[in-house]
Amino acid sequence: MSLNNNNISNDDENFLKDFLKDFYRQIIKIENYKKIENILIDWIKDYFIIKEKNSLMILQLMENHEEKENWFSSLIGFFYEFDIDDNNIMDKNKSLNFYLLSINNYKDKKLNSMYQLLNIIISKYLLSFYYYKDIISL
Repeated sequence: MSLNNNNISNDDENFLKDFLKDFYRQIIKIENYKKIENILIDWIKDYFIIKEKNSLMILQLMENHEEKENWFSSLIGFFYEFDIDDNNIMDKNKSLNFYLLSINNYKDKKLNSMYQLLNIIISKYLLSFYYYKDIISL
């Protein structure tokens, strides 16, 4: 199933925006950094169960969204780093590239939405854990 942004329903668009905002809220309130990956993975799985969504479908919606680089690259990177729901998509290099995408894009552009700002903040958090997990979780 191939989607482009024209095929994304208003409900799916709203879900993706809410998911980004809720993930941001979740990541900034975490205090136990030793278990950050497990906390976030469990939260996403529970979130999708409650919202009755499929992780692969959500990943595909984000990857095909016209704002994927500005709004969703942090979440896409997280999906690739931690293979949400064991979908055999784990790819550490791909996740790193998605984390860096929003940060590098911002250097050349103005901030154009709250969703872009949330994506940049999430990317910086996740990138910090990507590189410094052993130090942060001491």
